[in-house]
Amino acid sequence: MEMKYVILKSRNFLVFPPTMEHASVTTCPRDVVSAGFVNVAPHAQEDGRVEAHCFGESVSLGVRADPEGDSAILTRAFNTH
Repeated sequence: MEMKYVILKSRNFLVFPPTMEHASVTTCPRDVVSAGFVNVAPHAQEDGRVEAHCFGESVSLGVRADPEGDSAILTRAFNTH
């Protein structure tokens, strides 16, 4: 499933529907360090975990995704129980 996301300087993040604009989810755009799209899929080992794959950019915020770093942050967060 493809969603949108933003990661803030605090390393907090927001994941939201693709129908929303990136700029609409933050009150302080300068706190955004990366943004784009994320696909979440089952982990290849079929162990109940998921993997996040981040890509693209936010046109409304003028910020790009950091595919490797953002994917690691979101994957870790989604698999914390």
